[in-house]
Amino acid sequence: MNNLSFKLKQPTWASDLVQEPDPEKKWVVEDMLERGDRLIVTGNEGEGKSTWLRQLAIQFASGIHPFTLKPMNPCKVLLVDLENSREQIKAETKKITERAGIEVPGEPWLAIADWPAGINLTHADFEAAFHDVLNEYRPDVVIGGPLYKTAEVSLSDENASRQVTAALDRLRAEFGFALIMEAHQVNESTAFDNQAGRFIKNRPPRPFGSSVWRRWPEFGLCLFTDGTLYKWRGDRQARAWPMRMQRDGDVWLWEVDSGTCPVCGDDRPEGKDRYCSTRCRETAKKRRQRAGTRSIQEELRELI
Repeated sequence: MNNLSFKLKQPTWASDLVQEPDPEKKWVVEDMLERGDRLIVTGNEGEGKSTWLRQLAIQFASGIHPFTLKPMNPCKVLLVDLENSREQIKAETKKITERAGIEVPGEPWLAIADWPAGINLTHADFEAAFHDVLNEYRPDVVIGGPLYKTAEVSLSDENASRQVTAALDRLRAEFGFALIMEAHQVNESTAFDNQAGRFIKNRPPRPFGSSVWRRWPEFGLCLFTDGTLYKWRGDRQARAWPMRMQRDGDVWLWEVDSGTCPVCGDDRPEGKDRYCSTRCRETAKKRRQRAGTRSIQEELRELI
């Protein structure tokens, strides 16, 4: 036993451990992401999760907090799109920024990798090539996906999933970025509900594939069709995730849904999408028209 080529880290007495000072938070996005965090976002196909993640990339890089919409320090973001064509990414990016009235963030804040053929992180050459890209751009946040296109085999395979997570962890440890990955939900199933007296469709919110993907991240969220943000795994640390997002907001395609009318502040009646009345909807429309071409970035610059 004395011939071992390495030693394990020495254990610490519990009384000494609890007296150690707490490390300073290394926020990338305050109350949302620290360096090294891993978040997986699931959702139904075509229901807006890719748009939301692309919007997050633009907001991070533009210095706009995605939940409070207040100014923050901009982050260097690498958006890795493994599914859409270059033209699709271009059109969606323009759609988001034009809707918000902001400039498209460029160097050094937002770089977009369009790799629709995917990358195979179970292969050392792909990991090395990705390492080179990260080394050049040095992002604070990497947003990528969908997850199933990070390997050439199904991620229901435990070994393949472990290889992909190991590769991502090695890169994350070296470069210190926060990681957000898009994933698809488990396939829909149908079962007879005795209480309801009919067949019920069910689609679990967790990621499709090996159980590795449920254990690996610090945070797991499912963006449902109605905008609900459901935690399919418990947070490893408390974070200020909203309970619900609102599609097609006043400025952004996805905004936090407070449950109240953004014009008068009253609770919205059941069935009202955003405003409590037609009057408030028209008031909001007139406000946007009066704002004219004044951009969010101009307003943020005044606030900072």
